[in-house]
Parts: sequence; structure tokens; C-alpha cells
Amino acid sequence: MNSEEYKRALLKLFPNGIAWQFEDNRNVPKLIGAWADEFEIVDGSVQSFLNEFFPDTTTAFLPDWERVAGLPDPCSGLASTIALRRKDLIARITAVGGQSRQYFIDLAAAAGYTITITEFFPFRVNINAVGDPLTGENWRFAWQVNGVDNEVDYFQVGENAVGDPLATWGEGRLECLMRRLKPAHTIVIFNYS
Repeated sequence: MNSEEYKRALLKLFPNGIAWQFEDNRNVPKLIGAWADEFEIVDGSVQSFLNEFFPDTTTAFLPDWERVAGLPDPCSGLASTIALRRKDLIARITAVGGQSRQYFIDLAAAAGYTITITEFFPFRVNINAVGDPLTGENWRFAWQVNGVDNEVDYFQVGENAVGDPLATWGEGRLECLMRRLKPAHTIVIFNYS
């Protein structure tokens, strides 16, 4: 409601009668006008406050929403715009999780990666073929992420310094995401091509 609507509503709240005629007294309508202005301000504040209750419209409470949702996380960092931060927040609080291969493939795709997943099983004489890897019982808890495009950076004399690793590789964001969401009893291996 705007100030004029509040003013009309307030005037209707006063009793009828000769003592309540305000045409001769200019101070009472000014007082009612001041109240109406304040009610309009409060009404606008309440509407903007209601917007803060929802993650897709929040601005002032966005840091609080992020803190409760565990954002920014080490895997993704803090998004650069309010709209992207809201998108990350909504994705975090609506995520249902999963343990299937397809869940992790979709998770990687949402992060911008195209991967496949290899699952390992213990070697069985009558089941496996000649040439299959000889894996033991513990391999049933391992799985491998394939197809992560990443160049290996080798140590080069003149470019690198003493103490630098001989080679570096890996896609930190994807590795972090997979390790954070993998089933706790499993081991994930990354195959860089």
C-alpha cells in the first residue's frame, strides 16, 4: 500500500462525530500523513525482507545463506557475481546426491568436464578373460575417472626453480569435487589423458 491508501485507512479508523472533524484542525491530518508515510516505509521494508527468505531473491542475507550451505567450498571458490552465487546456493541446497556412475558423470558435466568412469572388480578365473587386470578383493572399492584433459607440465631447467616438482598434472577442481562427494568407503583414481 502507498501513503495515500494508508492515510485513507487510518482516517476510517477514527470514530464518527463532531469532535472528530479534522477540517479545521490541520495538525491531525499532518500527524495521520506522517503515520501513513511510516507505514509505507515499513510495508516496503517488509516486502524486501520477505525477499531475503528465499535463496533465489536474497541479497543482504546471501552471506548467511552461503555460510549455512557450506559455501564457498574449497572445490569451487566464491562466484564472481550475485546471480552466480545465488545459482551455486540453489544448486547446493537442492542437490540430492547419489552413488551411481551416472551421478558422477553428470556432476562432472555440470562442472564443465566430459568423463567416463571405470569400475573394478576382483579377478575371477571363470568370469574374467585372459588379459584382464589381476585385481584383488580390495579393488571392488576403487573406481577410476577417465578422460580428464590435462597436460602434464614437466620440470624444465631454466624455467623451474629448485624445489619445484619434476612434473605436475591434475585438475584440482574436479578432483576436489569427486573426492568430496564420493562414497566414503571407496577410492577414486584419476586417469589423465
